[in-house]
Amino acid sequence: MKKIIPSDHNLTGFAEACFDQNSAQELINGLNEGADEHDCKQWGITPEQCMEAMHLALEKRLYWMEDDSPAATLGRKGGLVKSEKKAAAARENGKKGGRPRKEEVK
Repeated sequence: MKKIIPSDHNLTGFAEACFDQNSAQELINGLNEGADEHDCKQWGITPEQCMEAMHLALEKRLYWMEDDSPAATLGRKGGLVKSEKKAAAARENGKKGGRPRKEEVK
């Protein structure tokens, strides 16, 4: 049997896979349950590296969930832009009745 030497590449790849394939709650559950032997063997990482990768993935997942994430910041800045084109579009939408009202959920 070939011995697999853990590398930073394996750790980074596993952390990216954890981030891409799991929600924040799934990552929290994984950290509480401990390292999965199958994942460790498949990725060629130690249980300690597995836990580190899941922790990194969770930090990244939580970062992107915050309101101050880069995507949220860009969205806010885009919404604050005032231009004649935007004002004209708003006037046209107003002639059509404006933004549809939210329907009450029963």
